This record gives sequence, C-alpha cells and structure tokens, in this order.
Amino acid sequence: MGSISIRRSIRWLPGEPEEPTCTVVLTSPSRRFVDLRILKSNEETCWPENWHQEKTLPLERLDWAIAGTSATSATAGGVEHVVWRHWIDSRTQTPEHVVDQGDVIGQSDGTVLETGRGLNPATGTEEAYQEVWEDNEVRASACLVLSLDDGGRRGMVIRLGRYCQGLLRSASGLTVERWRWNDAGGWAMVVRMGGERIPCSFAVGATTAEMGQGIGAEFEGWMVVEAQGQGATSLCVQGEGRPGEPVSRPESRPGDL
Repeated sequence: MGSISIRRSIRWLPGEPEEPTCTVVLTSPSRRFVDLRILKSNEETCWPENWHQEKTLPLERLDWAIAGTSATSATAGGVEHVVWRHWIDSRTQTPEHVVDQGDVIGQSDGTVLETGRGLNPATGTEEAYQEVWEDNEVRASACLVLSLDDGGRRGMVIRLGRYCQGLLRSASGLTVERWRWNDAGGWAMVVRMGGERIPCSFAVGATTAEMGQGIGAEFEGWMVVEAQGQGATSLCVQGEGRPGEPVSRPESRPGDL
C-alpha cells in the first residue's frame, strides 16, 4: 500500500529540532516516490486558512525535490532500514550517485523517527540527523503514477489520497507542483515553481488508466507506470495497455486517508 509522509522536524546533531520546510513525500504501492520540500517564509505555516489558493513561488524557495524508488529491509529491534534511489534530484545532475539511506522506527506518539547521515546544506558537510515524520498509510484510495523519460527530460507525478505532487527536470531547469484536495472546493494547486507544464492537472482528473498508456498530446511523452484504486474513483487497471491512447478524465474525488 502507499503512504503519505509529512515531516514534522529535522535535527542536525547536536542542534535543536526545527522545521524550516513544508515537506510531503508521496510513496506509491510499488515504492515510487515524489518528495517535495518547500522552504517556509518567515513564520509561515504549511496549511494556512487560504492554503487552497495557488502559490507561484521562485525556485529559491525549493529546498529539495526528489523522485525515485525506495526499498525497505527489517533489522533488529523493530528498526527498518530504508534506501532511497534517486532518479531525479534538484541538487544534482547525477542522481544515481547519491547515497540516501536511513533507519526508521515507530514512536509511542504515532510518529516515525528516521536517523542517518546526510549533507547539511547549511554547513556543506555530512552530519548525523534525526527526522520526525507523520506517516499515514493509504488503504482505500486511488493511486496514479505518471513518468516521463525521453533522454533530455525526466519527470514523475504521483496522485495519492488527498495529495498530488510532480517533478520535472529538463534542459530548461526544474518544475514542481503540489496539489491538495479541499472538501469544499475539490482539487487545488497549492504550490508551483518553474516554467514548464507537468500533468498534475491530468492526474487529479483521471478516473481510469492503463499501464503503459500515453496521456495525450497535451503532455507528450508522459506514460502511466502505475495505477491502482478502489471505491468510487475506479482508478484500477491491469494489463498491457495501449501506448498513445488517452486516459479518460471525468470529475474525480480522492479516496479516504
């Protein structure tokens, strides 16, 4: 099953915990992920009262954006070791060289503690860190993953539960989007950075899909690489698919978290 992970704090040891970003990681049932970390402005909260209003932000507000796959293995004492393999990384043109791994364990308050070593952007050195995550499994919800890889461009979009996030790297630079479901108004783009178009708007409207299927000329080259769903969304397709055939996209609602 997929998961929605919201980071609550990061601590670069021996410093104090802080949360300078609005970080959301969407992980599909097949362990593809899109991780967007958007820097807050001063004392800004992640979800203010007007959060459903689109924010077009400069790329200077992007702390880190990653897309790729993850793998988990059990270790002693209930700890799990996780390796994140970067396919797109906003901090480097060679994401396959990035070493990203950590140990995670559930806490008594329901959060998840992640520990490891990483590059502290404030110091430029590798340091020990602790991150606290609120990790929500998504049991009965549509999940759609779109991917683009045409040599000069790489992109990934994941729609899961009440969130949709996308990341694109091309010769023109980076583009990221984050969408969120609002019970009163439906899907809304809440963050956008960069100058290109990525198919989050398509993903939040799609209700049927086929593996290996193109999504139409508007987003040429993007393909469906994962599609699962239950309930009212009916986004659940198996089989070989027919590349190039558009996916239908009537009005949709997210699954329950």
